[in-house]
Amino acid sequence: MKAALEAERQGLAALGRRTGDKRDTSTHRKPVKPVVAISQRKVILVGQEKLVDRLGTRGRIPIEVVPFACPLVLRRVRALGLDPVIRLADGRPFVSDNGNRTVDCGLTTPLADASAARALNADLRAIPGVVDTGLFLGTAERVLVGYPDGHVDMLEAGR
Repeated sequence: MKAALEAERQGLAALGRRTGDKRDTSTHRKPVKPVVAISQRKVILVGQEKLVDRLGTRGRIPIEVVPFACPLVLRRVRALGLDPVIRLADGRPFVSDNGNRTVDCGLTTPLADASAARALNADLRAIPGVVDTGLFLGTAERVLVGYPDGHVDMLEAGR
């Protein structure tokens, strides 16, 4: 909550879920990237658990996929050396607000650097049927990191 208040104080368009927010975000996808694209200033709010030295050290990278293209996308993602898994909700494929599927992609090794992340993003987006990825590369000018003790760190993009 403190990170969200800090973003508001600075007049920034904040993206992220506030601590204590009771909405079920696991089954309701917001159109985040269009909001990012039209915002004049961008800030992402995260908890400290989201910080990693390299992408792929923890968690999977989500991609949004047109349903009829899932078999092709799964094959192509495997060919890139990733481990794709269709996201489930209540034992059935998760359906986004756009009627698409989410495929969570595990990496066998973490990405070496930002260049590798950009290359992976481009490779995934080049697959027919992939709508977008969950990689938010170069979108935020600031990231506010909230900690359990209430303090907030601000990370600024080195543009």
